Amino acid sequence: MTRELFEGALRRHGIAIKPRLVLGSREAMKEAVAAGIGLGIVLNQEVGSDLRVRGIEVDGIEATAAEYVVTLPDLAQRGAVREFISTARSVYLEQDAQD
Repeated sequence: MTRELFEGALRRHGIAIKPRLVLGSREAMKEAVAAGIGLGIVLNQEVGSDLRVRGIEVDGIEATAAEYVVTLPDLAQRGAVREFISTARSVYLEQDAQD
């Protein structure tokens, strides 16, 4: 999904790229970058704290993705699940207000 968002943003600016290696997960991409294979694209919330790699913001690219909590409908209003959703919503709104 991240790659599609980034490539779509580039296309809107008239830029086309041809990836040489496409990996199946964010973790695999970070390991490849840490090994010196190349560079990768992650959303701002996905940069993480791996000291071997560095996130560099790309100016002028508008690419956003929504985040979801997934649960069965009948569990969404039960105790721990309800509290988790409430906490996740609060944390997200706090982070959004800081950005």
